[in-house]
Amino acid sequence: MEKNEIRRKEILNGNIFKTIFIMALPLMFGNLVQTLYGLADTYWVSNLISSEAFGAISFVWPIQFIFMSFGIGFNIAATSLMGQAIGKDDYKLARALLDQFAIIAMSLGFIFLIIGYNAAPFVLKAMGAKDYIYTEGLKYLRIMFFDSLLFYIFIIYKSKEEAQGNTLTPTIITTISVIINIILDPIFIMFVDNSVAGVGYATILSRLLIMPFFLKRLFGKKDRLFIDLKELKINTDLMWKLTKIAMPSAVGQALSSFGFTIMNSFILSYGTNTLVAFQLGNRITNIFMMPAMGISGALASFIGQNIGAKQFNRAKRSVWIVIAFSGGMMCIGSIITYIFKYPLIGVFIKDSIEITQLSGDYMNVLAFIFPTMAIFFACTGAFSGSGHTMYNFVITSARLWILRLPMIIIAKNYTNLGSTGIWYSMLLSNVIICIVGLIIVAQGKWVKSTLESNKHIV
Repeated sequence: MEKNEIRRKEILNGNIFKTIFIMALPLMFGNLVQTLYGLADTYWVSNLISSEAFGAISFVWPIQFIFMSFGIGFNIAATSLMGQAIGKDDYKLARALLDQFAIIAMSLGFIFLIIGYNAAPFVLKAMGAKDYIYTEGLKYLRIMFFDSLLFYIFIIYKSKEEAQGNTLTPTIITTISVIINIILDPIFIMFVDNSVAGVGYATILSRLLIMPFFLKRLFGKKDRLFIDLKELKINTDLMWKLTKIAMPSAVGQALSSFGFTIMNSFILSYGTNTLVAFQLGNRITNIFMMPAMGISGALASFIGQNIGAKQFNRAKRSVWIVIAFSGGMMCIGSIITYIFKYPLIGVFIKDSIEITQLSGDYMNVLAFIFPTMAIFFACTGAFSGSGHTMYNFVITSARLWILRLPMIIIAKNYTNLGSTGIWYSMLLSNVIICIVGLIIVAQGKWVKSTLESNKHIV
């Protein structure tokens, strides 16, 4: 019996906590490696270039993520539908879904590369970027739009593996890429381009070097889910099904990213040091987010297959188990963050008392935000796995546009909190949206198949 079939039986019949935890471990490790890369990146940029250079890179990230959001939305839809097909033991349908996702993802990757590269100057100016932040941010952003194309190729492979419950192999490949990137960063900064462009070039090369490995697995026929170029053709019914499920999540992600670009503008209005403090606090504390993020990803795969097998009560129970476990882990992260914030900040910032103090103030509030993120990730994982992405659209969009941004505007114009008003707005918006998410989970309307109408498509 092949590994993916053994994994499928565990997902459908094994101990819920043990199965999800084993599936989550590679994702946690992958998130840890990504976080360590982010910290290494922060260290090299801050120390070999300047803290302002780190601010420029961080400022433009939400712009790139807007274009990546549609890929994430389609990745969620494809993983969910393929997972449900595998849960029904219908690999013919799963392969057809993978084909449609590949066509969509590659098309979007090329389109967004062209649009993003040419629109970047206008977007940065509209966000209020000036001087160094604008020139270096533009240079870095244009390079990273080529990375976005590579990202679209990678998520096709990632979706294929995670739909089968295989979280280990994508993590291994990602880890290799990150290690290469960590090694290349200082080399490219010191010897190729002593600016943020060097960081961008290092990222592109690290992605290209590992691409042959996941392409081989994507097109190889060692397991039952693969792409056969001879069979690769458009299926309008399946493509429309993917699009209907993907768009709420994709638009929600894009709106969130756009909201974060606006939020960055508000943060920048308090000065570059405040922006650096915000991004530094996020980079440092991302390490404590990895358990909840990893478990959320595993939960989505677990729920997809169980809903496909019509094991709805098992899918429901898994969400509450994940909330309890990841919530406890995040509370531990909260305590560590609150106690050791200044030693952690001191590793990266040595020449600015103001940035150190601003980062400390932000991390004080972040410590209380962590437990809410455990609930938020569990809810989005559940809705992604079931394919009911409209719920994700509701909670992700409402958190930022209906709650957080209005709160930030009110705090800025009607209080004397200064930049701290932004941090409190983040906390309060998270608390409110988590209550909404828990209510939706408890109602259970999300626990039904989104694949049933596809019985005769393939």
